[in-house]
Amino acid sequence: MSSLPLKLQTGPDIRAAVDSSKQVRRIPTRPAVLSRLADDAFRYATLLCAVSILAIVGLMCIPPEGEEPALHFALLREIARRNRLDQLSMGMSADFETAIRFGATHVRVGTAIFGARRVAAADAAG
Repeated sequence: MSSLPLKLQTGPDIRAAVDSSKQVRRIPTRPAVLSRLADDAFRYATLLCAVSILAIVGLMCIPPEGEEPALHFALLREIARRNRLDQLSMGMSADFETAIRFGATHVRVGTAIFGARRVAAADAAG
């Protein structure tokens, strides 16, 4: 029996990030192929976690600005469904309502609460 506390034995919950922007743009007319590529990547991440104490419990994505977020949220929902994951972290202040319609369990709404971030002059130039 391990002497590690139970929480450390199970490790932190991980939500694997899916870069849906490249996938949606690269294969827009072949969602089945796109979906299989994402599933393969997920299975690889799961294998990596199997040798550690990490556990993938969900997926996350941030759609690119200016693109319809529903396409990205639908893709993430489908990958999660096929891999029996119940947590979806998707949607930000500008699109969280759409994310919720597509099953988001976590949204990021900092801008709606705190306002836009101020960018320092050096950061804006660079």
